[in-house]
Amino acid sequence: MNHFNLKDSSIISITNSSNSTIAKLSDVNIPYYVSREELDGADITSQVPALFTIEYLAKEVRKKMKQKKG
Repeated sequence: MNHFNLKDSSIISITNSSNSTIAKLSDVNIPYYVSREELDGADITSQVPALFTIEYLAKEVRKKMKQKKG
């Protein structure tokens, strides 16, 4: 992640904990909180909140880019 900071990029993370290492290294963290779920020792926690956030942000960025092009 330090490589991206050297290139004048912003780092945005989406994590389930604002105290995680990635969240702390990011310029912006979007936390979401869901209860951890396990089945036979495997983590089956839903990632839908993160996917929704990514898709929403992508659509908003696309709208902004279209507006700039006029």
